[in-house]
Amino acid sequence: LGTILVRRIGNPLIRELEENEQRLRTILDTAADGIITSDAQGVINSFNQAAENIFGYLSQEAIGQNITRLIAEPNIGQPSNDNEANKGQLTGNQREMTGLHKNGGQISIEITVSEVQVNQARLITHIVRDITERKQSLMELHQREEELRLTFENAPVGIYICSLDGYIQRANHALCMLLSCSEQEILNRPVTALVHSNDQQQVRAHIDKFLAGQIESCTLEIDLAGKNANKIPCLLRASVIHDEGNSPQLCVVHIEDRSAHLKNELLIREHRERLAHLTRLSTMGEMAAGIAHEINQPLSAIATYAAACQRLLEREKPLPGEVLETLTKITNQALRAGEVIHRLREFIRDRKTTTELVACDAFIDEVSSSDHSYRCGAQSTFG
Repeated sequence: LGTILVRRIGNPLIRELEENEQRLRTILDTAADGIITSDAQGVINSFNQAAENIFGYLSQEAIGQNITRLIAEPNIGQPSNDNEANKGQLTGNQREMTGLHKNGGQISIEITVSEVQVNQARLITHIVRDITERKQSLMELHQREEELRLTFENAPVGIYICSLDGYIQRANHALCMLLSCSEQEILNRPVTALVHSNDQQQVRAHIDKFLAGQIESCTLEIDLAGKNANKIPCLLRASVIHDEGNSPQLCVVHIEDRSAHLKNELLIREHRERLAHLTRLSTMGEMAAGIAHEINQPLSAIATYAAACQRLLEREKPLPGEVLETLTKITNQALRAGEVIHRLREFIRDRKTTTELVACDAFIDEVSSSDHSYRCGAQSTFG
């Protein structure tokens, strides 16, 4: 009867223990992190499903092995001394370590070690998380940041990053070289402090538009203020940087030095003007016959009018009005000849090319009226 009572009482207790163990095993196997338990010497006595996925070993392969087989750390799994200074050296802290996969590869893991006493025996629990992907993502992020930093520092044009209200936060080497100063000299200074006084109002107006959200980018031709108060002609391009929530955060500004470009434009203009001067000189040789005609025409008119005037004076009763009219025509033709010479000298003179509006009708009338007056005057004089 006693045996029967023990069995009847004992069986539920055993089933309960088995159910608890099965429940614990289910919890361990469904945990996202690897959970490994070992004794004080590091011999593994439990190995959950997540640990199998991390290290590639089945639980039956790992149980009975030393944990040093899984972790590339000489002190891991070694029994801790009774000394209190060394007892907590490995336990309680979360550390990044290198795990050893079954295939021989290495994996990055994050491990937390805890130690408990069970029936006078020490049980060490290792909670392991695979952070290989996280480490790879961080490495790629650091690499991209380094690439961006190198691009920023070694850009051939000046670049600075400023707040939306126009205070400089970073500046690259090219900008410092352009302004002949160090980065520390311009950090936290307003953008307008770098701009020549003539353009400060224009820049301030665009900063106000950035703050009001009216514009996202702009392009300006401005003069920066050099160390010796000299003007540095530049092309400024500014654009707003947004955060993940699409809110404006910073402003990136590119500064392109246009000094060499403007100098080249000036040289091209000078060469073009010299070429135009040489062309005019060459044209003069081709126009020699026409020029001789243009000068000869008023000179012939002067000679004709002078002879007519002489004949008028030789009359018995010269008419003063006719003589005066003829002398006036002589004066006009002399002025005309002088004007031809003046225009000829202006044409061949080395000068800067300019353009101006000319009334074609007035120009044609001037030429035709001079020639017409000469012909009519000659006919009337000798008529």
